Amino acid sequence: MKRIVIAISLILGLVAAVLIALPLFVSSESVRGRILAQMQDLTGRAVSFRGNPSVSFYPFMGIEISDLRISDPTADPGDPPLLAVEKLHGKLDLLPALFGRADIGQYQMLRPRLHLKVSSDGKANWHFEKGQLRGVFNQKSAEEQSELSSPIQLGDFNIIDGAIEYENHITGQTEQLTNLNGSLNWADTNAPLSSKGSAVWRGETISHNIYIEQPFELAAGSNSALSVEVVSTPLEFNFVGEANMFADLYMTGTVTAKSPSTARLFEVLQLEAGHLRFLGDIQAKGTISATASSIKLTDAKIRLSGNEATGVVQIVHNEFAVPKLDGTLAFGDVDISPFFFPENTNLELGDPNALGNLEVDLRLSANSMKLKSIMLNNLAAAISMQEHEWAFDIGDSSTFEGSVIARLGKQKEEDSASLDISARGINSSKITALLPKNLLGLTGLANIDARIHFQDLSSRSFLREANGEVKVNVTNGSVDGIDVNRLFERNEEQGGILQPLDGSGKTAFEQFRAELFIVRGIAAISDGMIRTGASEIRISGRADLYEGGLALRAQRYEQDTPSGGRLFIGGSITAPLVTLEPISTN
Repeated sequence: MKRIVIAISLILGLVAAVLIALPLFVSSESVRGRILAQMQDLTGRAVSFRGNPSVSFYPFMGIEISDLRISDPTADPGDPPLLAVEKLHGKLDLLPALFGRADIGQYQMLRPRLHLKVSSDGKANWHFEKGQLRGVFNQKSAEEQSELSSPIQLGDFNIIDGAIEYENHITGQTEQLTNLNGSLNWADTNAPLSSKGSAVWRGETISHNIYIEQPFELAAGSNSALSVEVVSTPLEFNFVGEANMFADLYMTGTVTAKSPSTARLFEVLQLEAGHLRFLGDIQAKGTISATASSIKLTDAKIRLSGNEATGVVQIVHNEFAVPKLDGTLAFGDVDISPFFFPENTNLELGDPNALGNLEVDLRLSANSMKLKSIMLNNLAAAISMQEHEWAFDIGDSSTFEGSVIARLGKQKEEDSASLDISARGINSSKITALLPKNLLGLTGLANIDARIHFQDLSSRSFLREANGEVKVNVTNGSVDGIDVNRLFERNEEQGGILQPLDGSGKTAFEQFRAELFIVRGIAAISDGMIRTGASEIRISGRADLYEGGLALRAQRYEQDTPSGGRLFIGGSITAPLVTLEPISTN
């Protein structure tokens, strides 16, 4: 027992002696030189710090270094160094310290500032040209087995209130991460690297969790397992797979991503969202293949504002061009009204700024697609967007019991958007049912061809400046709410007195056709005709599509010969007034 007490006393005495001598040992010029030499050998860069190391007892017993700096050989006068650390605390292993060695494997970095720069000649200041780290990289590049190289000890790093600045002198791009707090664990150059923490980027707090199984192999062009998790308010992102940097960063694996707000996501990514912000929430998952300039998602499952789709999508972006989105998506049932007719906005779809800083080339299919009150079934379509030009093309669709081919878009050289429609076998009653109440109804199978230009497509006033041409041909139907033949007879009986249209009756026909020429919302009707057997009613005049005013004339013909007076329909679309004009003898 006495021997044990003596042994313990000797050990405690030795520890006490070390603690007493430690400040002298740590603050010695030899330790300072050894630390500087180790860091310079590791990075191949000039390293400096202010004063001599001192003993630190918090957050652990070890060495404290003030104002640590690792130089940037590409820096211009006045530029910051590659790395500046206000305080560096290194945990000192006591046993090596007893033999005069300052072995450190755990660090705390207070307010580190990492300045990353790409010079105008394309050189990156974080690429070490010499030093031990460069030597390990060269070994990995030469495909030497990592087990044959002696690993360089690195350690665990705890970062408090750090910042990362990035500037690219070729593109002019700058980025900044602030309020960086977290940990970086990298035991040695043969070990995996993991990093976990949070930072503020473009006004958003972003948490990350990164794991790289073989960091040096990855940097040297070989494959390495990789996982990345990013969590923030505008975006949640998770990737599991592998990566390499043979020519450029390349990643392949599985990914999930979601954002509750397209508007905020585009704002954070500094993309002009335009009408794209009305897509609402976005979710995507699938198999990803990505480089620094392109992302391709296969076996994709995508959700846009509650609309779900599957397919393949790709976005390509480089530092000198507008990003481009292309792919093929198959929807079930989708509502695109919020995109084409967003509420509470003064954006006009004919305005190039409404589309955002994004080129699009998407092929779409859907069981059904809703645009306001119009339902398109079995849809095959495409969306294309580029600077000052966009189009929504319907290659094939069934609607109103018929088929339709259509294009809504804007050409680069045009000042207005245009709508082209070719519809066949349409049930006319399905269309007239969408019109405001008190309007006339129409039945029969219709063929419609139209080309209309709009200055904008806002939900309130797009008809005010509409221009174009519409041709309608309807067979074997009726005009409901008006008996034209009875109107001629009644007005002849009453001597042409102006009277409101009572909205009763029906005019059956074998053929109804009309050609409308539209100028600034006013439709001039020519070649209008309702035919029943040998009898025809020919219609001409004007209708204000925006204000609703009417000025129409109808003449009855029997075997191409005028019969009776000429019917005049005035007032408005919702309250027509009818009278009979005698035929002029002039």
